Amino acid sequence: MKINYYIILFILCGITYSCKQQNNDETKVEVIELYDKNKSFELSELLNKIVAEEKTPILYFGASWCAPCKKYSRTLNDSKMIEALKDAVLIKIDVDQMDSEMQNLYQINAIPAFIKVTKDNEIVSKINSSEWAEDTAENIAPIMSQLVNTTTYNLVPN
Repeated sequence: MKINYYIILFILCGITYSCKQQNNDETKVEVIELYDKNKSFELSELLNKIVAEEKTPILYFGASWCAPCKKYSRTLNDSKMIEALKDAVLIKIDVDQMDSEMQNLYQINAIPAFIKVTKDNEIVSKINSSEWAEDTAENIAPIMSQLVNTTTYNLVPN
């Protein structure tokens, strides 16, 4: 009888752990790397897919050597950032791999930089890391939430 109890307890613990793992995977900020070595993406395809899923596409420009970019990346697991970006998908673009046409279009002069775009790749809003005091989720999350949810925050002039 005691053995059956332990077997049932073991199974329940396994189920609980499995459910916890599944929930953790579902509660992350979605980031897609445009220049992923294992997959080939076209920006227009990604934008259409993201908008079809009723999410907001945010272009996230950074570089592997950029210290502020690394700090920002570490904040993505914070619950404040997960909440702020729950309706968005970040499309990560390595500035060292983007072509001159993309550089001219987006005018990236500081990283990390974030650009909210439409499905037709029209710029809606643009911010960079100078918008917050420190690279902490407490400082970044409200600004990212504002970027996702508004069309007038730091609007880029035409």
